[in-house]
Amino acid sequence: MKRLLTLLLASVLFGCGESYDDSALTGRVDDLENRVAKLEELCKQMNTNISSLQTLVNALQNKDYITSVVPITKDGETIGYTISFTQSAPITIYNGQDGKDGQDGKPGEDGKDGSTPVIGVKQ
Repeated sequence: MKRLLTLLLASVLFGCGESYDDSALTGRVDDLENRVAKLEELCKQMNTNISSLQTLVNALQNKDYITSVVPITKDGETIGYTISFTQSAPITIYNGQDGKDGQDGKPGEDGKDGSTPVIGVKQ
């Protein structure tokens, strides 16, 4: 029993030295935090786009008209546009990446109307 306690005490004392390096874990956590921050920004932009597209649809239905389109630039590159209307408040739409072509719908079938989706990152 004494040997076991001595062995346990020695392993605790020598195992808790300053030689433990957690820089790899810290680096991975920092990388994940950066990726989540980028996803949150992307989700914020997508939600803005979705809301803006809904405003566009409403403006068309209410016979509201576009009065100006102003580019939004960041570091000299156009990243989106602010669109102003005669009646509605201005909206902002951000550029996205080119997507793949989707499948054609079936002739003669109506689609379903749905609620406006909201995109986010769960915490």
